[in-house]
Amino acid sequence: MSQRDRCTLLRVLFAVAMAAGAQGCAELTTLASAASNLETEPKVAMPVDDPATPARAASGKEAQRTVVPIPLSDPTIGSGLAVLGMHFHPQSADEAAAQPPSLTAAFAMATDNGSAVAGVAHMHYWDSDQWRFSGVAGYAHLNLDFFGGGGPASSQDNSARWTVDGTFVQPQLYRRIAPNWYLGAQLRYASVRQSFGFIPPDAQKATGPLDVTSTGAGALLQRDTRDNKFNPYEGSLLDFNAMFIRSGLGGDVSYNALDVRYRKYLSLRPDLVLATDLHGCARTGDVPLFDDCFLQLRGFPATRYIGRYMALAQAELRWRVIGPLGLVAFAGTGLVANRFGDLGVGGAPVGFGIGFRYMVLEAERINLRVDLAQGGGSRVVYVSVTEAF
Repeated sequence: MSQRDRCTLLRVLFAVAMAAGAQGCAELTTLASAASNLETEPKVAMPVDDPATPARAASGKEAQRTVVPIPLSDPTIGSGLAVLGMHFHPQSADEAAAQPPSLTAAFAMATDNGSAVAGVAHMHYWDSDQWRFSGVAGYAHLNLDFFGGGGPASSQDNSARWTVDGTFVQPQLYRRIAPNWYLGAQLRYASVRQSFGFIPPDAQKATGPLDVTSTGAGALLQRDTRDNKFNPYEGSLLDFNAMFIRSGLGGDVSYNALDVRYRKYLSLRPDLVLATDLHGCARTGDVPLFDDCFLQLRGFPATRYIGRYMALAQAELRWRVIGPLGLVAFAGTGLVANRFGDLGVGGAPVGFGIGFRYMVLEAERINLRVDLAQGGGSRVVYVSVTEAF
């Protein structure tokens, strides 16, 4: 089961995905996928467009259940713990040879700043992985910092408390249209309540509507040639996500959301990988603050820079030093504005840092990650069990 499928599901934890740098999502999805393969996957990465493995082809797979605790640390939502409980559905020998196991999961997260998330998810695969369905539903309570919205407005040093409460439902359906290519459609429902501490009058307009019900439909497109879902050494991942929220579908706002992201992985030598990440985001219409574009750059809280348009570029050099030990160096920058023509006004924030890696699961290349990042004159620490991108 691909990391992207689970990430697509759990990223609908709108404020977790947008305001916490998607770290909670990535950690949950990484361990969920690894748990499904612990006893059956070989220690050699298989081609992306060939879901079968010799171990899976030999026999069917019985139902499996597992519970995974996941430590979290992020400057946006603080430090805490996520717990993921999973039920992997049984497969016949033919199904195990042709597609990942279907999965039903429940998840919960709590941090020391009072944020909490809980929900359920289901992923289903059929017709030799020609079709993929995913669905997620849950509740989120998030205590965040609001710095203002859009370019220069986001550069103010003082922040106000921003509390987000909401429920959400999002199903997605993918169809494989060519090797490595999937085309999909999605629906989304979210009911969100927001509240703020004291905000200067010139920044109040950036908060948008406080109580929002948004309902919409959208399109998905993905091309994935990575040699590994969790820690690629070669290949690339292209994601296109378009969502059209309309009041006529049962909500009270209408807006459009577009995200395009491209990640490339290049092996410079057997122990050294260069990873690059380009991400573009655009929002038009009556966009609520929680669904704006967030600059997810290590070194800054994800709520530090928010706007209708965003462009991000980052790179990371990953060195496997010896055995399970590794070191990384990373840097990135981005632009945020409420108007496309204002991108770059007020400067581009830069984040950079170094990190330590310890490979906890060699078969899946899964690392324990500790990053020390600097941005805007402050240093922050990130802890997770997945690569940043």
